[in-house]
Amino acid sequence: MISLGILGGIASGKSTVSAYLASKGACYIDGDKIAHEVLDYPEIQQQITARWGKEMISHNNINRKELAKIVFNDLNELKILEDITWPLINAKLYESFSRYNQHHTKLLIIDVPLLVEIGWVNLCTHNIFVDANLEDRIYRFAKRQNYKTYEECKLELNKREARQVSLDEKKKIATFVIDNNQKLSSLYEKINTIWESLNNE
Repeated sequence: MISLGILGGIASGKSTVSAYLASKGACYIDGDKIAHEVLDYPEIQQQITARWGKEMISHNNINRKELAKIVFNDLNELKILEDITWPLINAKLYESFSRYNQHHTKLLIIDVPLLVEIGWVNLCTHNIFVDANLEDRIYRFAKRQNYKTYEECKLELNKREARQVSLDEKKKIATFVIDNNQKLSSLYEKINTIWESLNNE
C-alpha cells in the first residue's frame, strides 16, 4: 500500500488536494472528520464540560469555536484538551489505517492535522506539501472561520501555526510540492501528474 501524507499550512488547500485524489479513486483518512466525531462522544463531552463548563455544549454538540478560543490562547488548556481527545482519535486513526492496509488498498491519503508533530508522517510512503502564500491562506481561513477582520484572522492563524513544525521543515520532508497559488484547474493538473507517478510505482 502506498500511503500519502498531506502537509501544508492552515488553509493551504490540503483538503482540496485530498478530496480530488479521493475522487480519482484513492482511499482517504480524514483526520479532521475523526476529531470532530470524537467531540460528539458522550464521555468526551463530559470531560470537556467538567473542565470548561456546560456552555461548551450547544444543541448537544461541542461548540468548537468557543472551545478553540480557550485552548488556542493557552497552551496548558490545549494540552488538557489533547489529553482528553487524543487517545481516542489516535485509536480511530490506527483502526482506519489497519483496515485499509489489510484490504490491500493501492493508495491511501492521510490528511491528519499535525501529521509531523504526532509522528504519523512515519507511516507515510510519500508526502505532498501544499504550498500557498500567506495572504491567500488568511483569506480562506477568515472565510472558513467567519473572522470579521484581517488582523484578527492573521493573529489567530499565526498563533495556531506557532506550535507546529515550521512550513519550511515540512516542505523539506515532502516528496512532492504543489503550488496552490493559481487557478483550481492548475492545481488539478499538478495532482494528476503526481497521481500518474504514484500509480506507476
